[in-house]
Amino acid sequence: MWLTDVSIRRPVFIAMLVLAIVVLGARSRSDLKAELYPNIEIPYISIVTAYPGAGPQEVENLVTDRIEEAVSGVAGLKNVTSTSRESLSVVALEFELGTNLDTAAADVRDKLSAIRGELPRDAEDPSVIKFDVSAMPVVTLGMYGGVSARELRRIADDIVKDRLARVKGVSAVYVSGGDVREISVAVDKDRLQAYGLSIGQVVAAITAENMNIPGGSIKERAREYGVRVLGEFKDVKQIREMRLHIPGGPTGKDYVVRLGDIAEVSDTVAEKSVLTRLNGRDAVVLAVQKQSDANTVEVADG
Repeated sequence: MWLTDVSIRRPVFIAMLVLAIVVLGARSRSDLKAELYPNIEIPYISIVTAYPGAGPQEVENLVTDRIEEAVSGVAGLKNVTSTSRESLSVVALEFELGTNLDTAAADVRDKLSAIRGELPRDAEDPSVIKFDVSAMPVVTLGMYGGVSARELRRIADDIVKDRLARVKGVSAVYVSGGDVREISVAVDKDRLQAYGLSIGQVVAAITAENMNIPGGSIKERAREYGVRVLGEFKDVKQIREMRLHIPGGPTGKDYVVRLGDIAEVSDTVAEKSVLTRLNGRDAVVLAVQKQSDANTVEVADG
């Protein structure tokens, strides 16, 4: 009753109060964040282990089963789900709500370290991955056009990715698909042995040659100039002409040999593990990940 009495006796006051509530509500609505993936912690941890060359049954018996047994006693564990496929084992752990995932992940790593010696020697070290909602891409873009798959990937890596990374609120941009440029060095085993070299020596020589080295600075009056020694390869010809220094040759003296004399060097593309297509054509996909405090809508519109 008192609200009715006040409304009758002081209509201007009530009108101003309602107007203030409307204005504050509109202002609050505009400040609300729209999140495609809210910042919540989902109690899931995955254990991924690669076992190259092994079939699904071997992966299950030698890797998956042993990991499941090792982590079964971790505190707060609710459910275990596993997948064994060719060369790969994935064990998903679901924990009770409220479980501290950082502590749980540390416990899981300790359990895995304890059984590392029981896993096959050729198996890679298990990777422990916490499910992170903020790591999910908020925008996924597909590119295709009238150029080669290699040129399409170059445009995505060198141009589009950099422009997307400069958008406010973007934390990372991941590129997949297309043809990735690769310089192949196929060493001839017989020639390598004839020169008394090893693969390790060839790899070390290429690594040492293919780098830029800081050379200090030069001061001239009021100015100071940075100096760098540029040594990175520019093209395949430079790689072929690279000299390998071999100590103690047939005559007892050091000598050199061209890399092109013992290996076939070619400019090619990396082998594909995943095919990416859009509308039936070769494509490149760019996945945009936002910063944890960024607004999803603003990032998508940026």
